[in-house]
Amino acid sequence: PFFLKRLGIKKVMLMAMLAWVFRFGLFGAGNPGGGVWMFILSMIVYGVAFDFFNVSGSLFVNKSTHNSMRSSAQGLFMLMTNGIGATIGTLGAQNIVNFYTENVDGKMQGDWSSVWYIFAAYSLVIAILFAIFYVLFRLRLRKLEKDKIPLERMVQERTAEVVRLEKMATVGKLTQGLIDRILNPLNYINNFAKLSEGLVKDVKANVEDEKEQMNEDNYEDTMDVLD
Repeated sequence: PFFLKRLGIKKVMLMAMLAWVFRFGLFGAGNPGGGVWMFILSMIVYGVAFDFFNVSGSLFVNKSTHNSMRSSAQGLFMLMTNGIGATIGTLGAQNIVNFYTENVDGKMQGDWSSVWYIFAAYSLVIAILFAIFYVLFRLRLRKLEKDKIPLERMVQERTAEVVRLEKMATVGKLTQGLIDRILNPLNYINNFAKLSEGLVKDVKANVEDEKEQMNEDNYEDTMDVLD
């Protein structure tokens, strides 16, 4: 947990892979005589190799997943590392051991140094590939962060444009409502005026028909009013 908090899961994983390289290299270089100290040192390195990978990986999964899927995530992590990964590694290691050693009276004897050096080289290749992909990921992440700033600015500009258009649409609806409020009475007056004009014409026609029966002064006064 100490290194995981300060270095992050990727660097801790890389340190674990390099520890495996160191451990296998010590096995290859050591011997039961004067090189027995290398075997002892490899056991110490094994603690770093195992804990930094398995334990730190499990802690990272536990921290990064939601409670509802934490058990499934831990199960998947164990399946990939100690299940599928361990099975593939065991089968591959078995072929290498059988190629460089042979069973003599129930004991595997042969070029064990080559076996351990191959394991160390394999671990080193994995560590290098992991480091390369990690660097590429970081570069990609930085590029995305740089592209994020113009994208956010564009989103802000588009949002401001949408707000402005919505305000204009609101003003347009308000103006239309005011115009309707003004035009409706005017249309009513206009229609009433046309109706009144028709009624006046009808009254004039009736007055003309009754002209002979009306007093001349009354006739003229009526026509003046209707005009």
